[in-house]
Amino acid sequence: MSRKLIAAIAIFLLGSCSTVPRDQAAATAPSPSVAEPAATPAPATKVDASAELATSAADLAASNSDASQRAAPTIYRGNDRQVRLPAVEEPVRFLGDDVSLNFEQAPLSEVMHAIMGDILQLDYIVDHPIKGQVTLRTRTPVPRDELLEILESLLRANKALMIRGSDGRYLVTGAQEGGKLSPDVSSQKNTGAGYSTIIVPLRYISASNMAEILEPVANEKAFVRVDNARSLLMLAGTREQLDGWLDMVATFDVDLLKGMSVGLFPLENSGVEEVAEALSALLNDGGQDEKGGPLAKVVRVVPVKRLNSILIVTPRSHYLDTVGTWIERLDGLPDSKFEKRLYVYPVQNTSAGRLAELLNRIYADEFV
Repeated sequence: MSRKLIAAIAIFLLGSCSTVPRDQAAATAPSPSVAEPAATPAPATKVDASAELATSAADLAASNSDASQRAAPTIYRGNDRQVRLPAVEEPVRFLGDDVSLNFEQAPLSEVMHAIMGDILQLDYIVDHPIKGQVTLRTRTPVPRDELLEILESLLRANKALMIRGSDGRYLVTGAQEGGKLSPDVSSQKNTGAGYSTIIVPLRYISASNMAEILEPVANEKAFVRVDNARSLLMLAGTREQLDGWLDMVATFDVDLLKGMSVGLFPLENSGVEEVAEALSALLNDGGQDEKGGPLAKVVRVVPVKRLNSILIVTPRSHYLDTVGTWIERLDGLPDSKFEKRLYVYPVQNTSAGRLAELLNRIYADEFV
């Protein structure tokens, strides 16, 4: 086909595309429009943006408050009375002048008769023969109210007991089970001498823990009952022994939670388990000792996964600062030179697949 013929066909096609029939052009042409007056715009409504913003903030705060509000607990408080304590007895008062004592290798029974019968004029019963010899000498006169306590210490040194009955009479016995001869329970506030059993209510510490503290200084028979359910101890002993044990109870029966220091440290870059493990190794002297290091029982590390935080509990508040510094160090951002990076190398003289295969063979899948 000649070039002239091709040019003629192209001109014909272009002409047919640009030609439109008159009736179609008339149908598609826009009809002359009559100018109409412009519609009056509706008056603009004034909107108070600050009021809408305040309303939205109030709604958001209300929704957040409803979402964060917890159901109030239902509490029924008791009166903390688990046992009826005995009433305090009136102390026995002895009138008269102070007494000087001077016994040299005297039988214990004679000393007992001299003090209880001749000097104090008390009613007493001797259950078993009292054996032993004592030497007692006072440099200055002793008040009569203190004579029974002196005699009680002499009896205890010779494995004898002095028990005051409910009728006011004293029972002196050398039996080891003498405490069961008079099973009455007296108040711990009584001041009179004599072997007795008292009830010791505990406020903060458990009965079993308090018993463990008293065990090194009290014999096994001193613990009549260790009641964890009622949080109390029943102790039996002489007045001197009971006073010493009560001093120890007052020393250790304190609010442990009030004395504890607690810190909650949130983590940002690390997991709680690895940080807790590192802290435990640090506090336990590197984990070499099975019993733990010197701080194993002083600082407790508790990982809280739900909060991604570390809970530190210690009876010494200054440890919170030290442990907090180590948590900050362990939770620091990792050094960039130890992070894995992605490098892109444009391959020029071979295919990327072949080069990757060669690198895998060389480094045995260690780096690639």
